Amino acid sequence: MNIVGIPIGFYGYLFPGNINLMVLELYSTKRYLPLFFITLLILIFESIYCFCTLYFLNQSAMQQAWFGYVEWGAYILTLCMGLWMLLEKSTTIKGRQYNIHRGIINTIIHPQQIPFWLLMGVLFHDSIHNMMDKWSLPLFVVYNAIGTALVLACYAFFGNKLMSFFNFKMKQINQIAGVLFIIISVVSILGKIRNG
Repeated sequence: MNIVGIPIGFYGYLFPGNINLMVLELYSTKRYLPLFFITLLILIFESIYCFCTLYFLNQSAMQQAWFGYVEWGAYILTLCMGLWMLLEKSTTIKGRQYNIHRGIINTIIHPQQIPFWLLMGVLFHDSIHNMMDKWSLPLFVVYNAIGTALVLACYAFFGNKLMSFFNFKMKQINQIAGVLFIIISVVSILGKIRNG
């Protein structure tokens, strides 16, 4: 089950954003040393968000009533995030320095990480709960970091092709992701209501 962290980590950074564009910019301008340290920073904060959220969910699951509130909170946060992505105004590629500066800030303060990991943790709670022993959660975090590193490497080496594929249609990409989050949250909320 731990290996599922790789595709989850890959998906988490697949859509173009300030972090991906920062990696692309640093690699294309051959600033390899800053790229190395910034990639390390990305992986560290990704791992912190992942570990802390999943650990919190596991502790919450020990009190079933409290975990029910956490589930509702995860679904509502995901719905809000989906609406925000869907209704966000057109996103364009900013100046180079601005992308790097904003990318570093987004690495440390990543508002989408907590609802993302809350949702992943709630959706895969049974599997994640079963792996919460001394080594399994840290191993899952490592696999997630590998998935994140893979997608960042794709942006570094094939970023221009990826961006050509996405055709810089950031608004449309955000809208698609937003709709997916809304669908997941609404289906989850209806399922929870149906199950009482």
